[in-house]
Amino acid sequence: MNDGSARRAVFERAMEEARRPSGLMLGTLVAILVTAAVFGVGRLLRLVETPELLADGGIVALTPAFLVVWLLLWLWLRFKEQRAFAGIGFRERRHAGSRAVRGAGIALAQMGVYLAVGVATGSLVFAADAAGGVIRWSSLGWVAVALAAFAVQSGAEEIVARGYLVQLWWRRTGLLGAIVVSAVFFTAEHAVTGDLAPLPTLDMTLYSVLAVLWVLTERSLWGVIGYHAVWNWAQGSLFGVSVSGTDVPNSLFVVNTTPGSSDLLTGGDYGAEGSLVDIAVLLALIAGAVVAYRRSRSSSSNSA
Repeated sequence: MNDGSARRAVFERAMEEARRPSGLMLGTLVAILVTAAVFGVGRLLRLVETPELLADGGIVALTPAFLVVWLLLWLWLRFKEQRAFAGIGFRERRHAGSRAVRGAGIALAQMGVYLAVGVATGSLVFAADAAGGVIRWSSLGWVAVALAAFAVQSGAEEIVARGYLVQLWWRRTGLLGAIVVSAVFFTAEHAVTGDLAPLPTLDMTLYSVLAVLWVLTERSLWGVIGYHAVWNWAQGSLFGVSVSGTDVPNSLFVVNTTPGSSDLLTGGDYGAEGSLVDIAVLLALIAGAVVAYRRSRSSSSNSA
């Protein structure tokens, strides 16, 4: 195995570096408990923050809760499994920037398709402010802060669902098991905050398939975190569209659904992730991800 194929194996087999690796059930339970910490800390924030600050702050106000996820997983890897946190998907530092930027670009393009279809069909409209403009310049600073907050939030979800769980299940079940467990975990995580209708459930599942193929192809989390963070940020803070059914305050633009528009095109109250438009884009991205994944495996086999 040459250097290239060895690097490909680093991500999937990082659990083998652990001096005290976790079993499937224990590791999965840890993933659940680490993620549940968000809700525990979130409840604490609701006690110590004023309701107005939490409502106005949104994802920024909840950033400490997601930082706890990063901390807890680091503690588990460091002291229980006794392996490097970087092995979870942060070793390819040389390509970190380019992969994160590419992921961000894909997310923006995907959002662009959703908006273009919505505006073209008359289902979506950019709302004007009191002065008749569509850009709310007073929100610009807040939008920049929100990008960092979404990076923390999205990163917290990815290190658990696409980092730790994929590594845990890959070594025992291969690609299929890693995809199924990651998809079920990610979808259930979002269902806790509210009922998921069929289209949002399908959307979450398709994204999970895409994300697992993505990290296994790039052997890192940089790209998928860049995509996930910018996708959430573009929906909520950039265009004012609901993010998984949650409204984000202080957006740069406000995009509204028009009366009588079809939820199949707009996603309704759930936002873009509940629309057929987004599902179609995800299917196209998965097709590309399958090709990239097969090429990476073929290259690894030929150079071994």
